[in-house]
Amino acid sequence: MLAPITVEKEAEPRICATSGYNGLVMFPKFGDNTIKDEATLRRVLAFMDALCTSEYQDFINFGLEGVHYEVADGVRTLLTSESGNKVLDAARGDIGQILPFAAYIRRDDDSDMLRDLYDQIEAREAWAVLDDSVGLKSATYNELSSELDPLMMDAAVNFVTGAITEDDYRAAFQDWLAFGGQDVLDEFTSAYETYKK
Repeated sequence: MLAPITVEKEAEPRICATSGYNGLVMFPKFGDNTIKDEATLRRVLAFMDALCTSEYQDFINFGLEGVHYEVADGVRTLLTSESGNKVLDAARGDIGQILPFAAYIRRDDDSDMLRDLYDQIEAREAWAVLDDSVGLKSATYNELSSELDPLMMDAAVNFVTGAITEDDYRAAFQDWLAFGGQDVLDEFTSAYETYKK
């Protein structure tokens, strides 16, 4: 899904960025499979970092030439087994559960529609507005998030689908501020100022 772009007169387009993470990986501190020392932990972390590089991402998504894919006329095509399954999927097995996953990976055999989608995603990256509150704490948000979040989520969905006008959306934001959102903003701002020091 492509997120909506906000464009105001004489302003740059803006689009809401994601939080930048999807899940987490935990390393055991106790038990038989524990990481016993800092040197081992550093090796494990180096491996996890390597998984995020474009070289490893390419390997993870395509495998080895001649084993998992073949190249014909400059286009990589993933090989399938006699049962019709991709050879690479079977080779990866359960490791796929810990692999970092790029939001999109361009493939040589992508359809024109998929290429257009990726082009749109890349064009919108320049307009992404990051949420600096990720990782910060707000007592008010902890208490009222189950009421505050739906207010703005419903307004956003209704605005994008055309059910409400931009003025209605801005009115919903004012309601959000009055219901406790302003306290959340103030607390996040205070926490951010402390964090920056």
